[in-house]
Amino acid sequence: MPILQKYIDLHTHTNYSPDADDSPSDMCKRAEELGLFAYAVTDHCEMNDFEAGGYHETALKSIKAVERYAAGRDSGTLFLRGIEMGQALENREVSERFYEEIAPRTDFIIGSLHNLKAYTDFAFLDYRSENIPDLLKRYFTELNELVRWGRFDSLAHITYPLRYIVGETGIQADLAPVKDLVDDLLRYQAEHGGAIEVNTSGLRQKIGETMPPLWMVRRFRELGGQYVTIGSDAHCTADLGKGLKEGVALIKDAGFNHITYYVRHQPVLLPIEV
Repeated sequence: MPILQKYIDLHTHTNYSPDADDSPSDMCKRAEELGLFAYAVTDHCEMNDFEAGGYHETALKSIKAVERYAAGRDSGTLFLRGIEMGQALENREVSERFYEEIAPRTDFIIGSLHNLKAYTDFAFLDYRSENIPDLLKRYFTELNELVRWGRFDSLAHITYPLRYIVGETGIQADLAPVKDLVDDLLRYQAEHGGAIEVNTSGLRQKIGETMPPLWMVRRFRELGGQYVTIGSDAHCTADLGKGLKEGVALIKDAGFNHITYYVRHQPVLLPIEV
């Protein structure tokens, strides 16, 4: 029996991502079992490691796998073709070319930042030896650069470093010194019709909150933001759809009456029914 009707999951990974377990068909099947209204596979495409990681080939394989699964199906779930572009500005020339090729083949592109320029992923840093205020200042400065590049539909997991700084290491991080930078990127997205993502993976991780949390989504609304997407960031079928109900309730608490999904990069509003 469907349990997530009128919900969408727009951030998930299959075994075409290097850190995920299950096949596109298994993930799509699970989305059907959950009764999701719309579902997107958004496999990793880390632009700072584009050539070495073979991301061009795997991105195309991922998109085609979703197309094959969706062809001729009438399950009630809308299958969307997506990709997650990480660290686009570390490889800007390649990112520009890849975007021009991949945008017509997809419905939805996530923009994300998993590491600072010339740094490793936030997951692997030793925060006991890092200057955390400086790290966060640099992170939100690079996020501002990324939204101004803007060749994506939704900005993913805005507070990603806190997953590790706070959640995994237990160090309290004060965002007050970077509030102006946060406001700048939220205002830019709002004024230019961009979306932000509510990533629910934090609800099942040690950080215990969505990325970003309620106050930041509410601030986006105050600044005129219109579009909020939502994703479980599932890397396996067991996590697909997790946290969506809580995430949608948070989006409503922030002042939105709808969540957003994208078809051929055009926003479509889905009324919130909670």
